[in-house]
Amino acid sequence: MKKLFAVSFRSLSLLALVLSTSAIDAQVTGDTSVTTPVGVMTITFPAVTTVSDVLTYFTLPLSNTPLRTSTPSAVGPDSLTFANVSWTPGQYATNPASFFIRIMSGAQEGRILKITGNTQNTLTVSTVDDTSTSTPLNTANFSVTTSDIVELHQADTLASLFGDNISVNGTIANPLAVIGASRAGSADTITILDKSSSVSTAYWFNTSGAANQWRSLTGTGSRNETPIFPDSAILLLRRKQQTARAAQPFTFTGVVSTARTLQKSVPTRGVPTSLNFPTDVTLASLQIGGGWTKANRAGSADTLSVFNPSNGKFDAYYQRTDNSWRLLTGAADVSSTVIPAGSVVLLLERTAGSGPSGYFSIPLPYSLN
Repeated sequence: MKKLFAVSFRSLSLLALVLSTSAIDAQVTGDTSVTTPVGVMTITFPAVTTVSDVLTYFTLPLSNTPLRTSTPSAVGPDSLTFANVSWTPGQYATNPASFFIRIMSGAQEGRILKITGNTQNTLTVSTVDDTSTSTPLNTANFSVTTSDIVELHQADTLASLFGDNISVNGTIANPLAVIGASRAGSADTITILDKSSSVSTAYWFNTSGAANQWRSLTGTGSRNETPIFPDSAILLLRRKQQTARAAQPFTFTGVVSTARTLQKSVPTRGVPTSLNFPTDVTLASLQIGGGWTKANRAGSADTLSVFNPSNGKFDAYYQRTDNSWRLLTGAADVSSTVIPAGSVVLLLERTAGSGPSGYFSIPLPYSLN
């Protein structure tokens, strides 16, 4: 993903998306020919008064151009083998894991998995989907096959997306998109929300001369290379300053996924994630499948919550058996409610559904043809 502009203080709309009218060929080193559409998104970080800090939730549903797009020659519980490759062992086994695969077809289409190791021709991946349970790639009746298309990607990082403040010949090539400081309490923070627990890690940019790097609130080492994935949910805390801070546009480009969204559920906990659709969608257009449970009473249905910047809270919705949508606390049909592109959503499984291995699947709500 390429950040285009991050430090203008002009006022823009809350969120805008422009899909390019033309497509570019992906960098394909495999045997599958694909055409990948490129998207441009602008997210506007809200204004901050001198009185209080402001929280905003957002996602970045675009990714870097895939390094490889092809079908595997063999599938193991946590590994994929490919023909006609000669990788350097360990080249994708970074710490933290900053490479991932996205499965583009088949039963597990839309699944995003972090790469934990590689040999000359085999990738090993984490199959827990950021939860506490594993779902093998070759799960019965829910298996990746040698006919399925797989993309290999490099993830974005805190530094690549939100700046690194490094000066080259007196010019900062990748300026900060947030406020850094010499102490954590004065800096903006970026929190990448954990999917399986309420404990998430927050990061700030230390501008002191000896550091000049991203750090966690509880550590002192550089966290510049902390990866951010297309389904990561992000919380930005913009700190109040002595003068008011205007709304700030954050514009970036990247590849638009042509796969459905597949999100693993965590029973009794809302999973913070992205719909991975770089365009606004309505509740009515979401055809959630897999283990999704509909019901005519709120307490029996799975719920989808969307962050509402106007009140700073998550609005929770459930789907009735006639496919209409209701607020958890309301009786009116709200199926026309719009979920802006880049919104953080919480998917909560209240009851065990009938879908495979506790996953929710959401087909593309648009056509890219």
